[in-house]
This record gives sequence, structure tokens and C-alpha cells, in this order.
Amino acid sequence: MREVAVQANCLICDAHFLVVVTAVPPASAFSGRRGTQEFEDLLEKIQREASHPLHRFLRCPTCTEIVAHCAYQDWLGSKDEECHLSLCKLYSYAPDSEVEAERLPPLFINGKKPEEKPRWQLAHGIGPKTLEVDRSRSGRLHRPSLKQFGITGPRIPAVEDPASFEYTIESIYSLAEHPARLEAALPLLEKNKPLIHAWDNISSDPMITGEAEDTA
Repeated sequence: MREVAVQANCLICDAHFLVVVTAVPPASAFSGRRGTQEFEDLLEKIQREASHPLHRFLRCPTCTEIVAHCAYQDWLGSKDEECHLSLCKLYSYAPDSEVEAERLPPLFINGKKPEEKPRWQLAHGIGPKTLEVDRSRSGRLHRPSLKQFGITGPRIPAVEDPASFEYTIESIYSLAEHPARLEAALPLLEKNKPLIHAWDNISSDPMITGEAEDTA
């Protein structure tokens, strides 16, 4: 079986990483014209199902490393570390396309064996032919390789106070308890990413606190 993933962008730290959504049989299972069409239909179905919701709380490898003060694999091997979920958005390389299917986050397939370094190739949708992950073994994408697509910035942003950063993650996660408020606040949150640097300035905004709902 081959892993299929979508690309996610963390709104808190601005990291980009891959999220495995399912697995598909090897190419040999789809032979001939009929098999090719079946495979395309399967990928289209996976893409549509995986694209909703676009915004979701995920385990961001960079946020995890900042809070845990250690490498991602070290955190993964620890039984004592708490898991924090960061607000992320599935990434589209053609968000302004007039064609709905092109606006959906593309799918990438890993054609390598589990013991080998992943090699993610575009399987369906609009996006780079390949994506390069870094050495963290977390699915995080190698930041310099994304520069050609207009994605810039440091791999791990500077954080002066990890405890305050953890509080930011938890505060944003608490919005999940108020789905309507979160939905209304998404444009503001996206506009101010990475939220690691902006949360203190926008956390009292009526869209965040819910005061906008009370006056509506």
C-alpha cells in the first residue's frame, strides 16, 4: 500500500507538513485504461473527502518541538509529553482558480518503502511534482525547497517564551468549543499568521472573544 497525504500549513507557527489521509494499492493493481481510470476516480474521491474541513486542529511538528523543547522524534518516544493540537489549514497551490477542483488541496503519494526516506510525488490536483521533507521524520517539509512556490520564512520561528507559546496554542484550541465563533474568526486568524507573533494583539478582538456575536 502507498500512503496518500495532503499538505497542511500551521496558522500558529507557519510550518508546512504532510498529513497522511489514507493508503492506496500499488500501481500494479491498476493496469490498462480501465485501471488508470479507476485510479483517477479513486484519487478524485479521496481528494474531495480529505479537503473538508479545510481548517482543522492537527499535531504540528514544529509547534510540538517548541513546546516540548526537544526534537520531534524524541518527543514521539516520550510517554510523558502532552500532545498539543494547532490550528492548521490544508494548503492549496491554486486557491484563486475559477475551477473548484483546482482549488482543492492536491494529493501526494509516497512511493518509497516504509524503511526508506519518503519521496512524495504529486498524485492528483494542482501542485509541485515532488515535495521534499526535512530530516525530522515528522512529515515536515524542507523549508528552502518551498521558496520557489513563494513559501518563505525560517523553519522554526524564534520563540522567547515557550510557556507563553503553549498558552497561545491552548487559547486558540479553546475556540473549537465554539464552532460558530471559530468559523467567523478564521479570516482574522489567517490574516495574522503566524499567530505566534500576533495572538497577543488580536486575542481581545470581538471576533475572537465572541462579543461580535452578542452585538449581531
